[in-house]
Amino acid sequence: MDVRYLFARYTWVVNYLLLVLLAIVTARTLNNQLADSFLQAGQAMEIIAPAVRPPGPKYSPPVHAIVARDLFDVTRIVDPPPQKTEPGIKSAILKLKLMGIAFFKAGHPWNLATINNLARREIGLFRKGDKVAGDSTLHSIKHDRVVIERNGGALEEFILDPPITFADPTPAPTVPPDPFESIKRDGEDRFIIPGRIFERHLKDPSGLITKVRMIPNYVGNGDDRRIDGFRMYQIRPGSIFQKMGFKNGDVLKAINGHGLESLESALGLFQSLRHETDFTVEIERRTNLLEFHYSVQ
Repeated sequence: MDVRYLFARYTWVVNYLLLVLLAIVTARTLNNQLADSFLQAGQAMEIIAPAVRPPGPKYSPPVHAIVARDLFDVTRIVDPPPQKTEPGIKSAILKLKLMGIAFFKAGHPWNLATINNLARREIGLFRKGDKVAGDSTLHSIKHDRVVIERNGGALEEFILDPPITFADPTPAPTVPPDPFESIKRDGEDRFIIPGRIFERHLKDPSGLITKVRMIPNYVGNGDDRRIDGFRMYQIRPGSIFQKMGFKNGDVLKAINGHGLESLESALGLFQSLRHETDFTVEIERRTNLLEFHYSVQ
């Protein structure tokens, strides 16, 4: 058979084999080049890798400098040192007892004092200028004392009792809770409060202010800056505030749909709860609005 005839007939087979061979050679060449490139990059990375830091004292950030910058505009409430009695102020004669103080800063209009009128057995919240007993008025409020001005102009000082400390670490015996004296949760956002508990706490505002601290929650800037509720923190474990579902950082925004836009509105709504059997409280928790429902039974 003629060789030229066979070659002419099967030329496509030869071309196919040549293409396969060329593809294999090209692929091997490309793989070798890529392998060399990655190998050189890995060696370079190893060369420029940072050296291991020798052992030594750990880095300590400048805490005082960070706090001084106050990047998040955090208001730090620090009780000032005890003050001495000013000249011209006498010791207390009136039958009053200072129970608690809500102190923002000197001269602040929201400073409050809880005073027990021992003669009338009444406890009330007072601000500067309010009548306390008879013609006596609240002259000034400080972080640990108040000054009362009597009708004749004489000034009397009432100092807040220091916190009680117990030297005996022995825990008190555990008393089983009274099922009729506990707040019950009736769903995710509903609570049942026994009437006796509710009435007892409303009659003792001085006890309430020791179980939580509240500061105004400001929103807006400049002329638009206003109060939009009160932020709660330092809620005592086991207190009525914790049992009512509140957590540190919650902003108390409204009661029964009425917004808390000032201290006056907050006090007025608080007093109105004495006659309520059902009420709602709106809070803001981590930018989420929640509404709690309470039934007093």
